[in-house]
Amino acid sequence: MTDQINKTESASEVKLETQVSCEAVGCEADKYDELAKEITELINRKSLEGDSNTPDFILAEYLVQCLKLFNWTSNKRVKWQNSGHITTDDSQLSA
Repeated sequence: MTDQINKTESASEVKLETQVSCEAVGCEADKYDELAKEITELINRKSLEGDSNTPDFILAEYLVQCLKLFNWTSNKRVKWQNSGHITTDDSQLSA
C-alpha cells in the first residue's frame, strides 16, 4: 500500500486503497459506516488493539471490509450457481 497513515487521523479520514465499494457488493454505505464506528468503540472499550499495536479504527475498517468481501464472494457464488437474481459487476471491486 502506498497510503501513509498519520497517527492523528480519525477513522472517517482514513481511506485505504483496498476498500471494497458498496456498489460492488450491493450494500448501504451508511449502515457499514455505523458498524465500523460501533466496532471501533468496542475494540477500544475492550483494549483489543494492543495485541497487534494497531489503532482501533484500522482494525474496525479491516473487519468491515472482510464482511463486504464475504458478501461479494457469496453473491458471486450464487451467481455462479445460476440463480439469476443476483448481479455483481466485477469492475467495481477495488484491488
